[in-house]
Amino acid sequence: MDDYEIIALFCHLDDFCQAHSCNGDRRQIMTNSEIILVALLASRMFSGNLSHARRFLKNKNYCPSMLSVSRFNRRLHQIDEGIWLELTKSFSSSHKEYMVDSFPIPVCRLARGYRSHLFVSEEFRGYNASHKIWYFGLKVHLIVTAQGEPVSFIISPACEHDLTALKIMEMPLPQGAKIYGDKAYTDYGFEEELQEKKGITLVAQRKKNSKRPHPEHVEKRRSKVRKMVETTISGIVRMMPRWIQAVTEKGFELKLTLFVLGFASRQLAS
Repeated sequence: MDDYEIIALFCHLDDFCQAHSCNGDRRQIMTNSEIILVALLASRMFSGNLSHARRFLKNKNYCPSMLSVSRFNRRLHQIDEGIWLELTKSFSSSHKEYMVDSFPIPVCRLARGYRSHLFVSEEFRGYNASHKIWYFGLKVHLIVTAQGEPVSFIISPACEHDLTALKIMEMPLPQGAKIYGDKAYTDYGFEEELQEKKGITLVAQRKKNSKRPHPEHVEKRRSKVRKMVETTISGIVRMMPRWIQAVTEKGFELKLTLFVLGFASRQLAS
Protein backbone atom coordinates (compact mmCIF):
# COMPACT_ATOMS: atom_id res chain seq x y z
CA MET A 1 0.00 0.00 0.00
CA ASP A 2 1.24 3.50 -0.82
CA ASP A 3 0.62 6.72 1.13
CA TYR A 4 -2.43 7.59 -0.97
CA GLU A 5 -4.15 4.28 -0.18
CA ILE A 6 -3.41 4.53 3.55
CA ILE A 7 -4.76 8.09 3.75
CA ALA A 8 -7.84 7.19 1.68
CA LEU A 9 -8.52 4.19 3.94
CA PHE A 10 -8.17 6.28 7.11
CA CYS A 11 -10.50 8.98 5.76
CA HIS A 12 -13.09 6.35 4.93
CA LEU A 13 -12.78 4.76 8.40
CA ASP A 14 -12.95 8.12 10.18
CA ASP A 15 -16.08 9.16 8.24
CA PHE A 16 -17.62 5.76 8.95
CA CYS A 17 -16.92 5.94 12.71
CA GLN A 18 -18.23 9.50 12.91
CA ALA A 19 -21.43 8.50 11.07
CA HIS A 20 -21.99 5.54 13.41
CA SER A 21 -20.95 7.42 16.57
CA CYS A 22 -18.35 4.78 17.40
CA ASN A 23 -15.09 6.74 17.36
CA GLY A 24 -14.63 6.54 21.13
CA ASP A 25 -13.90 9.25 23.67
CA ARG A 26 -11.95 12.34 22.53
CA ARG A 27 -9.68 11.97 25.55
CA GLN A 28 -8.40 8.61 24.34
CA ILE A 29 -4.90 8.48 22.84
CA MET A 30 -6.16 6.68 19.72
CA THR A 31 -9.59 6.86 18.12
CA ASN A 32 -11.41 3.72 17.00
CA SER A 33 -10.79 4.71 13.37
CA GLU A 34 -7.04 4.57 14.06
CA ILE A 35 -7.41 1.23 15.86
CA ILE A 36 -9.29 -0.23 12.87
CA LEU A 37 -6.73 1.25 10.45
CA VAL A 38 -3.90 -0.59 12.22
CA ALA A 39 -5.91 -3.84 12.24
CA LEU A 40 -6.77 -3.65 8.52
CA LEU A 41 -3.21 -2.81 7.52
CA ALA A 42 -2.03 -5.79 9.57
CA SER A 43 -4.30 -8.09 7.53
CA ARG A 44 -3.40 -6.49 4.18
CA MET A 45 0.34 -6.03 4.56
CA PHE A 46 1.61 -8.21 7.42
CA SER A 47 -0.47 -11.45 7.32
CA GLY A 48 -2.40 -10.34 10.40
CA ASN A 49 0.64 -9.40 12.51
CA LEU A 50 -0.57 -6.45 14.59
CA SER A 51 2.87 -5.69 16.07
CA HIS A 52 4.38 -5.14 12.61
CA ALA A 53 1.46 -2.90 11.60
CA ARG A 54 1.74 -0.86 14.81
CA ARG A 55 5.46 -0.36 14.27
CA PHE A 56 5.01 0.55 10.59
CA LEU A 57 2.37 3.24 11.24
CA LYS A 58 4.27 4.69 14.18
CA ASN A 59 7.54 4.94 12.25
CA LYS A 60 5.73 6.58 9.32
CA ASN A 61 4.14 9.09 11.76
CA TYR A 62 0.60 8.12 10.77
CA CYS A 63 -0.13 7.18 14.39
CA PRO A 64 2.65 8.73 16.51
CA SER A 65 0.76 8.15 19.79
CA MET A 66 0.58 4.37 19.47
CA LEU A 67 -0.90 2.31 22.29
CA SER A 68 1.02 -0.54 23.91
CA VAL A 69 0.32 -4.07 22.66
CA SER A 70 -1.96 -5.02 25.56
CA ARG A 71 -3.96 -1.78 25.52
CA PHE A 72 -4.28 -1.92 21.74
CA ASN A 73 -5.65 -5.49 21.87
CA ARG A 74 -8.15 -4.54 24.57
CA ARG A 75 -9.42 -1.62 22.49
CA LEU A 76 -9.67 -3.77 19.37
CA HIS A 77 -11.71 -6.43 21.19
CA GLN A 78 -14.01 -3.77 22.66
CA ILE A 79 -15.29 -2.73 19.23
CA ASP A 80 -18.85 -3.98 18.79
CA GLU A 81 -19.20 -6.97 16.47
CA GLY A 82 -22.01 -5.29 14.53
CA ILE A 83 -19.61 -2.54 13.46
CA TRP A 84 -17.56 -5.01 11.41
CA LEU A 85 -20.54 -6.03 9.27
CA GLU A 86 -21.59 -2.41 8.77
CA LEU A 87 -18.04 -1.60 7.73
CA THR A 88 -18.10 -4.42 5.17
CA LYS A 89 -21.21 -2.88 3.60
CA SER A 90 -19.51 0.52 3.43
CA PHE A 91 -16.76 -0.88 1.20
CA SER A 92 -19.19 -2.28 -1.41
CA SER A 93 -21.52 -0.72 -3.95
CA SER A 94 -25.04 -1.68 -4.98
CA HIS A 95 -25.50 -4.31 -7.70
CA LYS A 96 -28.16 -6.64 -9.03
CA GLU A 97 -26.13 -9.87 -9.11
CA TYR A 98 -24.46 -11.54 -6.13
CA MET A 99 -22.79 -14.86 -5.35
CA VAL A 100 -22.76 -16.89 -2.14
CA ASP A 101 -20.23 -19.52 -1.11
CA SER A 102 -18.20 -20.71 1.87
CA PHE A 103 -14.63 -21.78 2.55
CA PRO A 104 -13.05 -23.77 5.40
CA ILE A 105 -10.62 -22.41 8.00
CA PRO A 106 -8.82 -25.36 9.64
CA VAL A 107 -7.38 -24.80 13.11
CA CYS A 108 -5.84 -28.26 13.15
CA ARG A 109 -6.26 -31.64 11.53
CA LEU A 110 -8.41 -34.25 13.18
CA ALA A 111 -5.45 -36.35 14.35
CA ARG A 112 -3.96 -33.36 16.17
CA GLY A 113 -7.16 -32.25 17.86
CA TYR A 114 -5.99 -33.40 21.29
CA ARG A 115 -3.18 -30.79 21.18
CA SER A 116 -5.41 -27.85 20.32
CA HIS A 117 -7.20 -25.65 22.86
CA LEU A 118 -9.37 -23.94 20.23
CA PHE A 119 -12.45 -25.28 18.44
CA VAL A 120 -12.15 -28.97 19.33
CA SER A 121 -15.76 -29.87 20.17
CA GLU A 122 -17.80 -31.94 17.71
CA GLU A 123 -19.61 -28.96 16.17
CA PHE A 124 -16.25 -27.66 14.92
CA ARG A 125 -15.39 -30.87 13.09
CA GLY A 126 -15.82 -30.52 9.34
CA TYR A 127 -14.71 -31.96 6.03
CA ASN A 128 -12.53 -30.10 3.54
CA ALA A 129 -13.62 -31.51 0.17
CA SER A 130 -10.82 -29.91 -1.88
CA HIS A 131 -8.09 -31.49 0.27
CA LYS A 132 -10.19 -34.54 1.24
CA ILE A 133 -9.40 -34.26 4.95
CA TRP A 134 -11.34 -33.88 8.17
CA TYR A 135 -10.41 -30.96 10.39
CA PHE A 136 -11.36 -28.95 13.46
CA GLY A 137 -12.13 -25.33 12.73
CA LEU A 138 -14.56 -22.87 11.19
CA LYS A 139 -16.28 -21.88 7.97
CA VAL A 140 -16.59 -18.41 6.49
CA HIS A 141 -19.80 -17.81 4.52
CA LEU A 142 -19.65 -14.93 2.03
CA ILE A 143 -22.02 -12.96 -0.17
CA VAL A 144 -20.09 -10.97 -2.81
CA THR A 145 -21.05 -8.71 -5.69
CA ALA A 146 -20.45 -9.52 -9.36
CA GLN A 147 -17.26 -7.45 -9.01
CA GLY A 148 -16.01 -9.58 -6.11
CA GLU A 149 -16.78 -7.10 -3.30
CA PRO A 150 -17.77 -8.78 0.00
CA VAL A 151 -21.19 -7.51 1.10
CA SER A 152 -22.05 -9.77 4.02
CA PHE A 153 -20.44 -12.67 5.86
CA ILE A 154 -20.71 -14.81 8.95
CA ILE A 155 -18.34 -17.24 10.64
CA SER A 156 -19.78 -20.59 11.71
CA PRO A 157 -18.59 -23.92 13.13
CA ALA A 158 -17.19 -26.23 10.45
CA CYS A 159 -20.11 -28.65 10.63
CA GLU A 160 -22.77 -26.07 9.77
CA HIS A 161 -24.42 -26.53 6.40
CA ASP A 162 -24.07 -23.74 3.85
CA LEU A 163 -27.84 -23.34 3.47
CA THR A 164 -28.36 -23.10 7.24
CA ALA A 165 -25.81 -20.29 7.39
CA LEU A 166 -27.40 -18.44 4.46
CA LYS A 167 -30.79 -18.47 6.19
CA ILE A 168 -29.41 -16.55 9.19
CA MET A 169 -27.13 -14.19 7.24
CA GLU A 170 -27.96 -10.53 6.93
CA MET A 171 -28.73 -9.70 3.29
CA PRO A 172 -28.27 -5.96 2.65
CA LEU A 173 -29.28 -6.40 -1.00
CA PRO A 174 -31.63 -4.27 -3.14
CA GLN A 175 -35.01 -5.56 -4.19
CA GLY A 176 -34.81 -7.51 -7.42
CA ALA A 177 -31.31 -8.78 -6.69
CA LYS A 178 -30.21 -12.29 -7.66
CA ILE A 179 -28.00 -14.54 -5.55
CA TYR A 180 -26.21 -17.35 -7.37
CA GLY A 181 -25.07 -20.43 -5.47
CA ASP A 182 -24.10 -24.08 -5.91
CA LYS A 183 -26.17 -27.23 -5.21
CA ALA A 184 -25.80 -26.84 -1.44
CA TYR A 185 -28.20 -23.86 -1.48
CA THR A 186 -31.11 -25.69 -3.12
CA ASP A 187 -34.29 -25.27 -1.04
CA TYR A 188 -37.49 -24.54 -2.93
CA GLY A 189 -39.33 -23.35 0.17
CA PHE A 190 -36.58 -20.91 1.15
CA GLU A 191 -36.36 -19.63 -2.43
CA GLU A 192 -40.09 -18.82 -2.39
CA GLU A 193 -39.87 -17.21 1.05
CA LEU A 194 -36.92 -15.04 0.03
CA GLN A 195 -38.70 -13.92 -3.13
CA GLU A 196 -41.94 -13.17 -1.32
CA LYS A 197 -40.54 -11.33 1.72
CA LYS A 198 -37.48 -9.54 0.32
CA GLY A 199 -37.89 -9.62 -3.45
CA ILE A 200 -34.56 -11.46 -3.79
CA THR A 201 -34.14 -14.38 -6.20
CA LEU A 202 -31.94 -17.27 -5.10
CA VAL A 203 -30.57 -19.11 -8.15
CA ALA A 204 -29.05 -22.35 -6.86
CA GLN A 205 -27.46 -24.92 -9.14
CA ARG A 206 -29.92 -27.71 -9.92
CA LYS A 207 -29.32 -31.43 -9.84
CA LYS A 208 -30.02 -33.49 -12.94
CA ASN A 209 -33.25 -34.90 -11.48
CA SER A 210 -34.50 -31.51 -10.21
CA LYS A 211 -38.24 -30.81 -10.48
CA ARG A 212 -37.51 -27.13 -11.06
CA PRO A 213 -34.63 -26.93 -13.55
CA HIS A 214 -33.32 -23.54 -14.63
CA PRO A 215 -33.37 -22.48 -18.30
CA GLU A 216 -30.07 -23.02 -20.07
CA HIS A 217 -29.22 -19.30 -20.26
CA VAL A 218 -29.73 -18.92 -16.49
CA GLU A 219 -27.43 -21.84 -15.75
CA LYS A 220 -24.76 -20.44 -18.08
CA ARG A 221 -24.94 -17.08 -16.32
CA ARG A 222 -24.70 -18.76 -12.91
CA SER A 223 -21.60 -20.68 -13.98
CA LYS A 224 -19.98 -17.55 -15.35
CA VAL A 225 -20.50 -15.25 -12.36
CA ARG A 226 -19.65 -18.00 -9.86
CA LYS A 227 -15.98 -17.67 -10.81
CA MET A 228 -15.88 -14.26 -9.13
CA VAL A 229 -16.72 -15.58 -5.66
CA GLU A 230 -13.99 -18.20 -6.05
CA THR A 231 -11.55 -15.41 -6.99
CA THR A 232 -12.60 -13.44 -3.91
CA ILE A 233 -12.11 -16.44 -1.63
CA SER A 234 -8.67 -17.08 -3.15
CA GLY A 235 -7.74 -13.44 -2.54
CA ILE A 236 -8.76 -13.61 1.13
CA VAL A 237 -6.95 -16.91 1.70
CA ARG A 238 -3.75 -15.54 0.10
CA MET A 239 -3.68 -12.77 2.70
CA MET A 240 -3.67 -15.27 5.57
CA PRO A 241 -0.58 -16.90 7.08
CA ARG A 242 -0.31 -20.67 6.99
CA TRP A 243 -1.62 -20.85 10.56
CA ILE A 244 -3.49 -18.03 12.29
CA GLN A 245 -2.00 -17.32 15.71
CA ALA A 246 -4.57 -16.64 18.44
CA VAL A 247 -4.88 -17.31 22.17
CA THR A 248 -8.70 -17.32 22.39
CA GLU A 249 -11.50 -18.40 20.09
CA LYS A 250 -12.83 -14.83 19.99
CA GLY A 251 -9.39 -13.57 18.96
CA PHE A 252 -9.21 -16.17 16.19
CA GLU A 253 -12.61 -15.13 14.82
CA LEU A 254 -11.64 -11.46 15.03
CA LYS A 255 -8.55 -12.09 12.91
CA LEU A 256 -10.69 -13.90 10.33
CA THR A 257 -13.06 -10.92 10.27
CA LEU A 258 -10.13 -8.56 9.68
CA PHE A 259 -8.89 -10.61 6.72
CA VAL A 260 -12.32 -10.36 5.07
CA LEU A 261 -12.45 -6.63 5.79
CA GLY A 262 -8.88 -6.15 4.63
CA PHE A 263 -9.76 -7.67 1.27
CA ALA A 264 -12.98 -5.61 1.05
CA SER A 265 -11.05 -2.39 1.74
CA ARG A 266 -8.99 -2.89 -1.42
CA GLN A 267 -11.97 -1.65 -3.41
CA LEU A 268 -11.25 1.91 -2.19
CA ALA A 269 -8.12 2.06 -4.33
CA SER A 270 -9.91 0.93 -7.50
